[in-house]
Formats: sequence, structure tokens, C-alpha cells
Amino acid sequence: MVIFVTGDETGRSIRLTDERWKHIIEEHPDVTIEEIKATVKAPTKITPSSYNPENVCYYSKVHK
Repeated sequence: MVIFVTGDETGRSIRLTDERWKHIIEEHPDVTIEEIKATVKAPTKITPSSYNPENVCYYSKVHK
């Protein structure tokens, strides 16, 4: 199931699936879906995924 679809700063269409969401909250239980969207739209860093070279990982610094 797809939770949301949004665009990134390079124009790519990015989707968050429930499987990825479950993975994210295992490592970062306090992150929100809105923070994920904001990170995809304006990341501080983008790196290739170590699991799948066709995917990238988006990062941002979040201060709570």
C-alpha cells in the first residue's frame, strides 16, 4: 500500500509504502509522515541506497 506520493527536488516522483514506513519507524519511532514528506522535498543529503542501487536515501536534520 502506498501512503503518499510526492516529488523531490530533482523532479522524481517519490512514494512512501507501508513497508518502508514500518522500516523507518523501527529506527526512528518519533518521526512523522509530514517530516518524511518535508525531507524528500528539501533534503540536506541524498545518498544511493546500499540495498538497491536504483533507490536513494533522503536525510535531513530534525530538531525536536
